[in-house]
Amino acid sequence: RIVNTNSNSKVPQNTITHPPWYSSKTGTYNSTHSPRNLPTDPFLDVVSFIFSHPHDGVMALIDSLSGSSIAYSNLFPLVKSMASGLRKMGVSQGDVVLLLLPNSIYYPIVLLGVMYLGAVVTPLNPLSSVAEIRKQANERGVSFAFTIPENVKKLESF
Repeated sequence: RIVNTNSNSKVPQNTITHPPWYSSKTGTYNSTHSPRNLPTDPFLDVVSFIFSHPHDGVMALIDSLSGSSIAYSNLFPLVKSMASGLRKMGVSQGDVVLLLLPNSIYYPIVLLGVMYLGAVVTPLNPLSSVAEIRKQANERGVSFAFTIPENVKKLESF
């Protein structure tokens, strides 16, 4: 929202100007990108949708700090491996998995692996207090959790 407060301007004061992609009729901002077709299958899950078409060597994940990257062609095997590992550890469809992880190029692999298995993700900020973690874990019925070594103590009490 842009408000003109310059009294020397020929535009009346407090007039709101909007970019061309704003529709005053609907009150919404429209994407400047061309429209995309959404899937019509109501049972299509996110993981299947992501990997439903070829990505031709495009990078799926890029860590801007380190320069590390993971191509789509490598991502799906990692996601399936994560799901397989979770299954071997006793996680199954419908279980709730807590993610107490910082931003990382590996976060989407864990997230998609949990979803691929059919489990439910409940994410938490790694800076959350033990009380906040306990509250969410109890309310959601968490059966498995991922974290980093620095946060293990926050999960030891339950």
